[in-house]
Amino acid sequence: MAAAASVAKSMLITGGSSGVGAALAVQAATRGYKLMIVGRNADALAKVAEECRGAGSSKVLTQVADVSSVPDTERVLAATTEAFGSPSAVILNAGMNRPGAVDATTPEDFDAVMGVNVRGVYLYLRSVLPLMKEAGRGQVVVTSSVLGERTSGGASLYCASKFAVQGMVGSVRKELAGNPGVKVGTVMPGAIATAWWTDEKRGGKRSSTPDLSKMLTPDAVASAILTMVEQPESSDIDRIVLEPAA
Repeated sequence: MAAAASVAKSMLITGGSSGVGAALAVQAATRGYKLMIVGRNADALAKVAEECRGAGSSKVLTQVADVSSVPDTERVLAATTEAFGSPSAVILNAGMNRPGAVDATTPEDFDAVMGVNVRGVYLYLRSVLPLMKEAGRGQVVVTSSVLGERTSGGASLYCASKFAVQGMVGSVRKELAGNPGVKVGTVMPGAIATAWWTDEKRGGKRSSTPDLSKMLTPDAVASAILTMVEQPESSDIDRIVLEPAA
């Protein structure tokens, strides 16, 4: 059976300037997707876009945007639909963390994590799903975490945000009954070897850097996302859980 992504292969990726998002953009480019890559760093986005063009994508656009901002989300979706119509795949990959015991964090930490990890997913879902329903097809993939189903000391805010994402996506799946061509699911990786562990703005301040060699690679997670995007029309994957092999 033909893959769902064989029709109008266009993909919007948030958090696309580095890590999993960048790896996914390049992998999608090799498969011929037209791309809208969203991130906060214009220089990093430009580098990823150039690599995607070299990998075979016929059209690569970028937008500097904050996923927790309503005006930014509306601007990104307007630019995407103008370029591609309703995107065949939307990957909600932007994420951040502020690690530490709950009584060592601040309300600002809470707002930052929930703003990107939960509000950002909500804003894109509420904007993208009507487009996909009208088009009669589309796949949304949310990059969640194994910490959306389990807890970890020092990760109370992050766990809370990912539990919220799993609840939101699970509810949306029920709300999509009657729209069989529109699908949403989560990819739930364990630790991934990215700048998350060293960039305080993204992963938060840490006392030490863990062994990245024992983590998942960004390419492995990107491949799992593409598995969900390109699943047969007859299936509807709920979640994919990835554990490091090491």
